[in-house]
Amino acid sequence: VLLDALGSPPVADADPRASLGAVLASPGTFLVLDNCEHLAEDVADLIGPFLASCPDLRVLATSRRPLDLSAERVHRLQPLDHVSSAGLFRARALAARPGQMIDAADLEVLLSRLEGIPLAIELAAARTRTLSVGQILARLPGRPGLLAGARDAPARQRTLSAVIEWSWNLLDAAERRGLSRLAVLADGFTLAAAEALIGPDAADILDALVAHSLLSVRDHGVPRFHMLVTVRDFALARLAGSGGEEAARERLRNWVLEVCSEVRLPLGRHSFGDVGSPQAERQNRVFQQLVDDEAVVVQELDRVLQQVTAGGPGQDGGSDAACTIGAALMRLWSVSWSYDRVADYAPRLVALAVRPARSTRGNEARLSLLALCASFSGLLGPLPEQVGR
Repeated sequence: VLLDALGSPPVADADPRASLGAVLASPGTFLVLDNCEHLAEDVADLIGPFLASCPDLRVLATSRRPLDLSAERVHRLQPLDHVSSAGLFRARALAARPGQMIDAADLEVLLSRLEGIPLAIELAAARTRTLSVGQILARLPGRPGLLAGARDAPARQRTLSAVIEWSWNLLDAAERRGLSRLAVLADGFTLAAAEALIGPDAADILDALVAHSLLSVRDHGVPRFHMLVTVRDFALARLAGSGGEEAARERLRNWVLEVCSEVRLPLGRHSFGDVGSPQAERQNRVFQQLVDDEAVVVQELDRVLQQVTAGGPGQDGGSDAACTIGAALMRLWSVSWSYDRVADYAPRLVALAVRPARSTRGNEARLSLLALCASFSGLLGPLPEQVGR
């Protein structure tokens, strides 16, 4: 196929690799290979030796995963910024329906949902042929098929779901299972949070998912992993369909409670936070984990509070969990000056803290929580009367 594309059809009885090597050895050869992700190993096996034997050969390969060659230099395409996203949307929308009025406020919200993905922007813009931006925005949640492309586009690029499914199908079973479980985590999670959900192989699975462009990684002192909303929605649907969502969320809650239950209110020498404590090194690691995965822990607190508010079977111990997580976060926010968070969560947590505890740890968490809230009385105002009873 390559020989035909390069204008040098294979000769009968000739070694096609040798023939290809002779063509690629020509000075100044620049070879472009598009959409290599489903043939990454084959392309690497084919091109690797030529890169070593043809010093002037340059290859540009587009792929959702690297070829993992020693001579490879990976350039990851970043999402479009807001200005570029808006420009692309307007150009494609006006091509679909010239003269239409595009509401700037609706467009800003829609673009934040599309996350700078060029294909998503183009598919959304195409729907303005019959829908306003506001109508697209209102119908987008839960309807990934709403954004569909032209009939002559490759099948894997006609919808956002098809794009993600194409990458999903290239994963092995462990990678698919890992991606679906990771979808329950808040954006910006760490390796430790991933290990809580997918076990000791988490590092290898994360590396594979980053290689497949289904996760991105940014370093803010510790590597943090990010998943696009469109990928998260797809993975969550697969997790729910497999019947594994409840188990994944239970594992996440147990890990969050394990971390938070070790964070204590300082009560004197050798207590939590005292550098002279025999457990100081471990306590520092625990508190740093809370700092690193604050978004994950806050998301879990929101989920517990929502479940407690809704009530129903199985939520009797929810107030203990909420107080345990809340006490740890209040401790964190008290030293990070996150007073807006304190003011937001304290009233809801105090309302639970005055309820009877179901465990010794739940009772301790309530006392820590109320003590912390009392220290913020200047910010929060007087505590409810029930606290003094």
